[in-house]
Amino acid sequence: MRAQITIGLVLIIVATVVLLVFGGIGIVVSVAPAVLAIIAVGEALLSFGSYVRKAGKSVRDTLEPFLERKHLEKDLENLDDADERVLGLVPSIYVADSRRMYESAEYYVRKEYEQYGKLLKKLNSTKWRRVVFSKTMVRPCLSIYVDEDLRWIEYVPRDDGHSKLRVENPVLLKPCTCTIPPEYQNGYPCPMHSRENGDIVYSLMNTCLYEVHYGGVVVYRKKLPSLWPTSIDTLHFAKVIRDNKVRFHGVRSVLEVGSGTGFLGIYFAKEVNGVRELTFVDLFLTPLYASIFNFYRNHGRKDMSAVAVLSNGLQNVEKGARFDLVICNPPYLPLLGVRSIASLNAVSGTYLLEDVIKNSYRYASKLLFAYSSIATPEVEQATEQLKKHVEGIRTTCLAEHWVPFRVTHAFAKEGYVNRLVEERGEYMRVADASTPFRLWHKIYYVLVNF
Repeated sequence: MRAQITIGLVLIIVATVVLLVFGGIGIVVSVAPAVLAIIAVGEALLSFGSYVRKAGKSVRDTLEPFLERKHLEKDLENLDDADERVLGLVPSIYVADSRRMYESAEYYVRKEYEQYGKLLKKLNSTKWRRVVFSKTMVRPCLSIYVDEDLRWIEYVPRDDGHSKLRVENPVLLKPCTCTIPPEYQNGYPCPMHSRENGDIVYSLMNTCLYEVHYGGVVVYRKKLPSLWPTSIDTLHFAKVIRDNKVRFHGVRSVLEVGSGTGFLGIYFAKEVNGVRELTFVDLFLTPLYASIFNFYRNHGRKDMSAVAVLSNGLQNVEKGARFDLVICNPPYLPLLGVRSIASLNAVSGTYLLEDVIKNSYRYASKLLFAYSSIATPEVEQATEQLKKHVEGIRTTCLAEHWVPFRVTHAFAKEGYVNRLVEERGEYMRVADASTPFRLWHKIYYVLVNF
């Protein structure tokens, strides 16, 4: 509109010059008031247009924070509603006593997700991602900045930068002991809630969308039952990738199984030059959506592709598909005969852990995974089964790290932790009074070459 008004004013000036040349000063004088009136109207329109644009920008700036914050959160919450229905079937899938029972549970999972088939197609459409995700200007309520060597973590609330919290030498991403029964603590005040602004940060991590910054990668996450968090284990995993990236020279395609936020696959693609294909696999829709969204935000360029696959472990991965690497940070909490614990959260059971050990060779020449010492018997059993099918396996432990055992839903299940300590105590450590956390377990980061 501005251009049209400007052109109109130029034409009026040209017409005035023509009248002056060919009609004389008298004609110009007679039409001058009308010309001046038109010019005044034009100037007013230009001024009004500028005002409208400024007002419109002000309104957008005011509304965008609210609209942006709700958009991604709402998508994740809606998908998690569907995932929660499936979550109730997880015990039947993970601990099925017979093949028939297992297939029945799998059938109902597929039925639950039929209506979301179109969403998966959209997620796997580069054009759809470019159109939709480019307009999703998410502003989380909390930003978490992690030092690449894990020397410190800084939590910065978006609406109040003065309420930030800095933790030196962190042992957990959320170092809270309030959910741990007293008998498994060492009598310290909560390392998080006892700190200034700790209450604020804890509340934000539990209730709203937040972002985690590590090594040039940013991922978004909201606490939901089906969405595995970016935990301290995950951050140590990323450091292992950084410190050993020479081992992954030549890797072009990566299959991340149990993707959660997609952090590991996204970080791997950033650290290891040459990665061109990422495939995210998860049993739930919420993490697949989060993985693809986070991929777009970090690697939304044309020379790298990303695909989401809804699958229970490796089952729905296309037969015959080949990747250079399978990467997995699976749940490691053994059921120990307590079936109900699997339905409390998406991070229970060792089914996925055993699946990637036994079957990754069908899809790749390398497997990079993490596991807890409390799942050692399951890892050893799965490895023995793998050796029956594959010869010449080379296994390398790239790193190991002790972390506090603070799996919230494990403590929420009455009697479970006592049973865990009784049956798997040899794989755990009871810390002295120098730390608030009494129970610790070791995380191993393992590379397998088939």
